[in-house]
Amino acid sequence: MTDQPVDRMAMLVVERMLAIGDGETLVIEADPLAAPLVERVASRAATRGAHVVHVIAGERSLAPVLAAASVATLEREHRAHSALMATADALLRIDCESTSDGLVGVPVDRYPAYLRGRAPGAALRQARSLAGELRWAVALHPCAAFADAAGLSLAAYADLVYRAARCDEPDPVAAWTSQGEVQARLIETLSAGSELRITAPGTDLVLRVDGRTWRNSCAARNLPDGEVFTGPHERSATGVITFTYPARHGGRTVEGIRVELRDGEVVAASASVGEDALRAALATDAGARRVGEIGIGTNYRLDRFTARTLLDEKVGGTVHVAFGSGYPETGSTNRSAAHWDLVCDLRSGGAIALDGRAIQRDGVFIDHA
Repeated sequence: MTDQPVDRMAMLVVERMLAIGDGETLVIEADPLAAPLVERVASRAATRGAHVVHVIAGERSLAPVLAAASVATLEREHRAHSALMATADALLRIDCESTSDGLVGVPVDRYPAYLRGRAPGAALRQARSLAGELRWAVALHPCAAFADAAGLSLAAYADLVYRAARCDEPDPVAAWTSQGEVQARLIETLSAGSELRITAPGTDLVLRVDGRTWRNSCAARNLPDGEVFTGPHERSATGVITFTYPARHGGRTVEGIRVELRDGEVVAASASVGEDALRAALATDAGARRVGEIGIGTNYRLDRFTARTLLDEKVGGTVHVAFGSGYPETGSTNRSAAHWDLVCDLRSGGAIALDGRAIQRDGVFIDHA
């Protein structure tokens, strides 16, 4: 891969997404394999007068901790994480792994316990973000493990990622500004409605969204980006949804996920592979059994399953549901240590209806750009 797309991604992160300023502290969480992006982000942030803290993260570094620690240890407050969330001005997590099976063999109860231990810090991050005191973002750095999972060469995978991030264009900021205008028109439509119905093979789910705020995600918090999302009424999700793509939780792959909800709560859940991991995720805490987010993918530069949720939830013609914590800025009041996005593909027989009127069929918006 060439340096230019990496430079453009660093520019988007530092200048558009996090708006790093003089005297601020930027915390970067990343695997050492993400060094090319870490170095460029750190350099740009330092040039703008920021202090930079790099925290080693990723499944490879987490695995020995989860394997050795007890559940009681893991679910005790992670005070260093809480301190960073209480003091940082900006937080960047880079999605990049040196291995695709870093948590294989770790007991399924350990990762949910780990999330509970980080819940106080996550609550601080959420509260400070809502108050405008902390900006955060997640960016994906292409790596061999992700490329293998997607069935692509590293070069082809990098091309996909940078194209989806608009970093193949001379002015990615202008490109994302234009995409944001397209998504703003969709939000105008969605904001006028009350009931959202999602149908697809094995799926018929109804959620209420009246009075909730739809957010326009266009190189705002994720890169690549491309979605609109909100937090549905906590007791509204009713019906069944079958998630098309496999998902990962705590290093475990879960496939064939089918979830039934009543009055906003999961009442039945099954998976053809990894059902124990699915049940452990939903048992993280009481909020993990409710829907915190409903998102609609709008990035039509992504047209294939990649086995990485950060990308797959953005695919144009998909929806994703997050079980667990919602974003307060959308109006969601659901709280949980978990936030697990699962993707349903609507491009073959699926539809989205708003107050009984179809706004998308087979992944294509009706009367929208």
